[in-house]
Amino acid sequence: MSKYILYEDCHVLPMNNFIECLVKNNLAALIMTGKGASMDVLESKWQSIYLEYIDLLEDESVKDIKMLMTEIHLAEQKFERTRVIVELLTMVHYPELAKELRKLGYPYEYNPANMDRYKEELKMTYDQAKTSLLTIKQKQNQLDKIRAKDVREKKITMADFNSMLVTLSAHFKYQVKPHELTVGQYCEMIKRVREDAKIMEAKIYAQKQPKNN
Repeated sequence: MSKYILYEDCHVLPMNNFIECLVKNNLAALIMTGKGASMDVLESKWQSIYLEYIDLLEDESVKDIKMLMTEIHLAEQKFERTRVIVELLTMVHYPELAKELRKLGYPYEYNPANMDRYKEELKMTYDQAKTSLLTIKQKQNQLDKIRAKDVREKKITMADFNSMLVTLSAHFKYQVKPHELTVGQYCEMIKRVREDAKIMEAKIYAQKQPKNN
């Protein structure tokens, strides 16, 4: 049996591990301890962490990517949850699980008193859920096109991160090392630099304005 612990979120994931994932596509860097995590598990965790990273950066330039990733993630979660519940209800009727399907938006009674109807409703539920796979594929295609365009225009490299780390070091007046800070801390530092730059721009603009005598 595989035993491992993944970094839960951006507030515990070291920045150098994040860079390994983003630049080198080494998703094994998401494993804190142990081994045996499947690629599906790692990709799901990476998607969650990358979404959080975008959120923390508050970068308007990637809002379309964030929106699509969120929609895909939620749709995949709903499909998988529906699939599992339908499989369980096919074997044994659990009123709470039937109630959860209705909360997910499936308008059926799921009453085992009429077994033929009950089985038909479960089949219709699963068929409806499968239609979401087409939506997921369409949104994934949109996301892939946006990412492909971004890659053609500017692929993020280790040099980009090194340049930003140098900028952060100069701004905060100490050497910023990626293995000594989390992704969350890195994002907060980036935002602080942006805020300070806006304040400086405002001061420069004010100084250039003609003074009224």
